[in-house]
Amino acid sequence: MGKNTKEQETWMPLSKLRKAPLSFSGGFYSPEFVEQQGLKKKGCIECGDRDAALFWVPEFLEIALREDGEIWCRLNPDTPGRRKEEEVFKTSKGTFLSRNDGEFGGKLLTPKRKAVRGNFVKVFEFGGRIYAVDSLTHFVTANTAIYMFSDTLEPVLLYGEEWPHPCSRDSVAFRGLHIRKDTAFLLVSGRHREHWYDASKDAEDVSYLFEIADGWFLLKETLPYFFHSGNELLISNGHLYLGMDKVVADVDLQTKTIRAYTLLPEEAEAESRRLFEKYGWKYF
Repeated sequence: MGKNTKEQETWMPLSKLRKAPLSFSGGFYSPEFVEQQGLKKKGCIECGDRDAALFWVPEFLEIALREDGEIWCRLNPDTPGRRKEEEVFKTSKGTFLSRNDGEFGGKLLTPKRKAVRGNFVKVFEFGGRIYAVDSLTHFVTANTAIYMFSDTLEPVLLYGEEWPHPCSRDSVAFRGLHIRKDTAFLLVSGRHREHWYDASKDAEDVSYLFEIADGWFLLKETLPYFFHSGNELLISNGHLYLGMDKVVADVDLQTKTIRAYTLLPEEAEAESRRLFEKYGWKYF
């Protein structure tokens, strides 16, 4: 069966999934395939133009860490919606309000009613500090900044696009947060250009895994991969696991090798691959 089934929405161990290319994440389907497999109810988005009718269907995989250390996953039975125009984040120091203005960004209102410009998607507390993630993706560009708030709720920039030096440029998006008892991890992913003015060199795929521990904000790993999306992040036993659209990525943080797995049918992967081979990078 090619259609999404209740079996796919049931939790199962990652070891039971089949291998798939990382590029399957973000892949498109034809209108005929969407109709045949009954995928319209999943909230598909038309992404093509007059030369090609293509649909992206959000099929995000959830992941969870069991007590025995094994990773389990399932197909998210709910269709992720668009971000709300306003989101409330409650903290021990008061309420933060994020206002989303779409591609124009937005702002974050602190409990002191001070506005910080940005499209803030996450505000969280860890180790007695408050952190906030500003992340905006529009077409092929992305911008992300990570802030820590001082005791007086003044924003302190920890990471921004001019990193690691003013001549470099990151075009990355927030992909996940994993909080453990003594450590918090944040993942951003996209593309990096070492010298923004040097158009002779292509931007490189990159992902940064940041670590917060003992009051320090550190770069734990730089990975040569682009993650199209991010639903849930887990760090366990020296591996990074990321629940994405259509696949789960598994990165060995020591060797930096990567594998991807899916529970979607082979017909879906074959359809996405067929369209990629036909249209190339024009739409993917």
